[in-house]
Amino acid sequence: MKKIFLINIIALFSAAALLAAKSGWCDRFKVVPPHYYTSNSLCQSSPINKTARIEISTDPSKSVCFVNHQAVGRTPLCLSKLNPGKYLIRIDAGLKYLPYIKTITVSPGETAHVHAALVKKAKIWFQEGMKAMQTKNIKKALNDFKQASIGKPFRVSNAYYWLGTLYEKENKLNSAVKAFRQFIYYKGMKYPVAFYELGKVYKKQKRNAKALTGFEMAVTNLPEYSSTLKSVPAATWKNILKLKKTVVSDPDDLSTRIHLAYLYELKGAFKKAAHQFEIVLANHKTSLKAEEKKLTINS
Repeated sequence: MKKIFLINIIALFSAAALLAAKSGWCDRFKVVPPHYYTSNSLCQSSPINKTARIEISTDPSKSVCFVNHQAVGRTPLCLSKLNPGKYLIRIDAGLKYLPYIKTITVSPGETAHVHAALVKKAKIWFQEGMKAMQTKNIKKALNDFKQASIGKPFRVSNAYYWLGTLYEKENKLNSAVKAFRQFIYYKGMKYPVAFYELGKVYKKQKRNAKALTGFEMAVTNLPEYSSTLKSVPAATWKNILKLKKTVVSDPDDLSTRIHLAYLYELKGAFKKAAHQFEIVLANHKTSLKAEEKKLTINS
């Protein structure tokens, strides 16, 4: 009895399967392999590559590349068979360059292209600018100092001073003024030589009042003259004549010359005042040159 019952059950399921096959009902539940995707229906599928690729190039080449904090080789290189998702790319070209860091996301079947133009550190631009200036390659020196002055991670403010000197030599006086003023903005009163050079540029431009200010600031910021203007005689022409006689008889009496310059300034004789201050500074060329030498370091 049980045997007959089982035979009937099997026959019933076989008939149902045959009917379903004829009607196409089974196609609705067709299993799609993992490497397929569907477009309009489960019956229309196309294979795709589920992995992704990243192609990396750099300037300069042969830079070390890290992906998710692991070194993967030197550029140029191609990373294939990657799982889709986010990747942290870091490229390092050594001590001269800032590292390049970027996070990218790749999709299945995608090839992402990364080109990294690595940026030199500001101090490297400055060092190369000094070398170019020594070899009289003015064009390169100007470019290098410009890059250093706006560079990363920190600008080299000393680059502004050398930009000023180069612009002055090239007779680009407005640019020289701007560069020297930028240097003073960052460095303050620490370097009288910058005021001296700024005064010389203003003098070339025939801007006597500004030239006077530059020379005066240079003199009064020299340590030996920091208190000289605290004891100045009254601004009368009689005192001016008296001081003139003193500096004629003793040209090395620089304190008296400073007083004379100051009285000329108070009387509005800016050109004469600037001249007297400039003479004082000419007697300190050695100390000013020593001060300038400190500006050859990348700070």
